[in-house]
Amino acid sequence: MELNLIGDLMIDEYKFYTISRKSPEAPVPVLHYQDQMIALGGSANLAACLSTLGYKVNLFGVCSNNSFRKIKSLCNEKNLSTDLILHDNNFLTTKKLRILGNDAQICRIDQDSFLDEESLKVLSNHVEEKINKKIPIALSDYAKGVSNIFIDNKIIDKPKYVDPKYPDWQRYSGCTFMKANDIEFRQALKFSKCKNAHELMKNYNIANLIVTNGKSGCSFYTNGKKINIKGISVNCLDVTGAGDSFMASFIWANEFGFDVLNSMLFANASAAYSVTKLGAYSPNFYEILSILPDDLKIQVNKDQKYNKIIVGGCFDCLHAGHVYLLKEALKLAKNVIVAINSDSSVYKIKGKGRPYQNLEKRMNNIKKLGFVSDIIPFDNISPKSVLEDEMPDAFIKGGDYSGKEDYEDFTFCRKKNIDIKIIPIKKGYSTSRILDEIL
Repeated sequence: MELNLIGDLMIDEYKFYTISRKSPEAPVPVLHYQDQMIALGGSANLAACLSTLGYKVNLFGVCSNNSFRKIKSLCNEKNLSTDLILHDNNFLTTKKLRILGNDAQICRIDQDSFLDEESLKVLSNHVEEKINKKIPIALSDYAKGVSNIFIDNKIIDKPKYVDPKYPDWQRYSGCTFMKANDIEFRQALKFSKCKNAHELMKNYNIANLIVTNGKSGCSFYTNGKKINIKGISVNCLDVTGAGDSFMASFIWANEFGFDVLNSMLFANASAAYSVTKLGAYSPNFYEILSILPDDLKIQVNKDQKYNKIIVGGCFDCLHAGHVYLLKEALKLAKNVIVAINSDSSVYKIKGKGRPYQNLEKRMNNIKKLGFVSDIIPFDNISPKSVLEDEMPDAFIKGGDYSGKEDYEDFTFCRKKNIDIKIIPIKKGYSTSRILDEIL
């Protein structure tokens, strides 16, 4: 899955302090330095969230040369390419410094930058030349000037997905999905003098509107209808970046093939999980699914080559590589069955400390995605017993195999004329990498 993302790049910095007492000189806390962290901000954070979900992101934006070195390093950590980012000392970079005392944000110091007319022209020409017109465009607007390239531009297509900042939504006219938080939505209503969401959408030719409202959930407006999704109760530590988590997850689900309701459910869970972490956080699939209250449902193509296919694996800490494997299986067969290693089987293969999630959690996470017809655990090293019982048309494994090995599952498939399908590994995604990040 691939997306063009255009927006205002930023750098977020966090400084962590403990608070020992009130100052005798003024009614302010006395801070003692503990740690600091630098992260991708603005549109780059949305790109990071998309990359965590397996997207290839064509990230367009501008920054200074000094900032680019840091942005490139942070992007490398998130499997993001920086090839399309313009960097020059004529460009400035917006930076946000958040000061936290006892893990609570007590102030934010912003260093803002805005595109001048000449810089905007350079960026506009760059986007027109480099953009892939065969894939969707998303706009992540923070009112620093990048969104101006869409005003009266006849060459660059209108963005399919928009996260707005300006109260005048005329610049976003013609988008398919607008995602605004409740404050942005009310500011747009006031600016436009529209009475309600549907009048606002008609006024700006917006096909679908999503309004997020923090712990209260979100609402979806389309064709005179409204769908409400309840919020998920979590221990909220920091709302920074929750909108990006929501947006990225909605884009993933919608582009994957889920309908709007299921895409909203997935995005709502993603945003809820992100606020349980300090700083802008990019949730993985297994983290999102762990708090998703309902199983998702997806419509599948009825013209697949096979009736039944089996996918084998441990599926520990479900990540983009796993989901990609299941997606490819769904393209091939009407019925996708997962043969999943039991806890003892994973331990035999992976060793001490694995699995990270027990069998029940691993099965529940796969089930919640809604595109497998059955999940069958097995205790041995290979899923031969499942293959014998189910006799599928094909057997899928990840690209770390060739299919020609003399393992008993492959040998059984060759003997019974069961097709063996090897799906190339999606680079940069593994349970081991996830565990390195969270442990």
